[in-house]
Amino acid sequence: MEARPPLARALIRYLARRQGQLLHLLDRLVFHEVRERLCEFLLEKLSQEGQGFHLPTNPELAALLGTVPEAVSRNLGQLYRQGLIQLKRRRVEIPNPQALVDLLK
Repeated sequence: MEARPPLARALIRYLARRQGQLLHLLDRLVFHEVRERLCEFLLEKLSQEGQGFHLPTNPELAALLGTVPEAVSRNLGQLYRQGLIQLKRRRVEIPNPQALVDLLK
């Protein structure tokens, strides 16, 4: 650390950023319902990939959201029946993203 202060500062910044990400994840797991986590995931994918993005399998999605595949399936089904998402062979389209944002409030 004393021999290379810029490297030490970069490492500390990286570790602080990583700790912030982990705290955010822990907050989501403890204080948010599966439906809210799923909506956040869908909105994040929409912002990254645009309309018509590929959805991971239910077990993969469950692992990402910190839940079980059955809960993912149940919540995806509810969003589909309410018309908030459209599913075609694991491809998701979100006709009204604002409706998902409203569920998060």
